[in-house]
Amino acid sequence: MSNEILVTTLIVGLICLATFMGFSLRSLSYNEVGINYSKYFKSIENRTYDKGFHLLGIGHEFIEYKLNV
Repeated sequence: MSNEILVTTLIVGLICLATFMGFSLRSLSYNEVGINYSKYFKSIENRTYDKGFHLLGIGHEFIEYKLNV
């Protein structure tokens, strides 16, 4: 009985983690930089992000700028 509860808890935890990662992961192209913008607090972070994947958090998105402009 306790093994079934442990396995069920583990599966639910992994599903929650995958969902959180899916909503939190953002990417930038090789010719872009981005600023972290919070839609909830209407604020920006005092840092720029380079190309690649970044874990920003739920409710955050990038304000993107092209490097060739």
